[in-house]
Amino acid sequence: MTIAKKLVNFNAYIQYKKLQSNQPKNAEALKAIQFNKLKRLLSFSYSNFEFYRELMDNARFDPEKFHDLEEISLLPVITKNDYREFTEHQLKKHPEKYAQYFKDHTSGSTGIPLVVYRTWSERAYLLSKFLRVFFNNGYSIFDTTFGILAPTRYSGRDSILQKLGIMPRVQAQFSDPAEKLARMFHDSKADVLYGNVSSLVQMALHMEKKGMAVKPLKFYLTTGEELDENSAKTIERVFGENLINHYGSIELSTMAYRKKGEKYFNFCHDTNLLEILDQNGQASETGSNIVTDFHIYSFPMVRYELGDQLETAREDGFPMIKRIKGRKDASVVMKDGSKEPAYFLFEIFGKDLLVRQYKVVQEAWDLFKAELVISDLNEKENLSKKIIARFEHYMGAEVRLEINFVDEIAPEASGKIAKFFSKVPENRASDR
Repeated sequence: MTIAKKLVNFNAYIQYKKLQSNQPKNAEALKAIQFNKLKRLLSFSYSNFEFYRELMDNARFDPEKFHDLEEISLLPVITKNDYREFTEHQLKKHPEKYAQYFKDHTSGSTGIPLVVYRTWSERAYLLSKFLRVFFNNGYSIFDTTFGILAPTRYSGRDSILQKLGIMPRVQAQFSDPAEKLARMFHDSKADVLYGNVSSLVQMALHMEKKGMAVKPLKFYLTTGEELDENSAKTIERVFGENLINHYGSIELSTMAYRKKGEKYFNFCHDTNLLEILDQNGQASETGSNIVTDFHIYSFPMVRYELGDQLETAREDGFPMIKRIKGRKDASVVMKDGSKEPAYFLFEIFGKDLLVRQYKVVQEAWDLFKAELVISDLNEKENLSKKIIARFEHYMGAEVRLEINFVDEIAPEASGKIAKFFSKVPENRASDR
């Protein structure tokens, strides 16, 4: 395990080359690859994990008789809580087995953070998926990358590859202030930049304010958060047009990416199976994303509910992502206790060119508070009137909106800026 840990970056490159060399030539070949990988995963999961054996038996699902990809819908969806219980059960049974595994955790934006365990070979595989995005967009092993990472992932040290002058990198933490990030990035003379949306927006605003010049980048990736239209415009003004919207998660690493101007995200259909389900659990083109990873065997993820809302279309029999709408948990709680998706807030705040950043909190069913960073403070009064009028169009006059104009919006501990969250309990009773 120690050797695998030390060689994880080297192994990631090897696994990237393997993924790249096994690319299917057409949709039929891709379907065959998906089926073979999925059947192998299902058989392994049934044979090695009580959790999946019980799940499949209850569904009267025999993995050895699995003969069509569509049959995967016979199995129940696995929630984060289900997966957490599965992981904790395994850890209690075999604590010594998992002691040296790679460990990471989600930000906990939907509740309790999920701790994720992977073998070091799987860690290399997850990195290889990220590397593939780089190489598919012109990256060279001699290009310098500047990465903004979570403090838990920040090492501050070079790996064996970097010591050999291969894949040179500079790392920073998203907890660093924008001034430090901007200075480090400027001094790095990086060819490629990546980081979560909030960090890149904060950097861009600081560099724009200070008039800091930016060396032309080959490309840069936004990660970790939904990329809204205004954030994209803010970032592009400073870092240029070669923006790639990267879509991934702690649990699964890269799932898709889209270059500016492309109609669809490039989804990793050879490593992941994507399903979209509506609120009734039926296959749909718009709804919650359900993902199965073909290469994770330590703690398999079969029909795992990631929690994002996607808008898709089908091409050659595959769901193609058109838009990532954000967390399904980001819902407005109405007067009667029902929940409504918060997408309309983007129409209110996210499409006005004056708005650089925004954050909205529902304090009570009838009170919303918004923080706004805008480009021209002389427009505060006019902008407030327009925003309140839009808000009343969606929510009615009995719901108040308070607007506070600020110089910057502080990220949460996760490094992200949640554009909306509600403090109102679900199923609250109406006023008496």
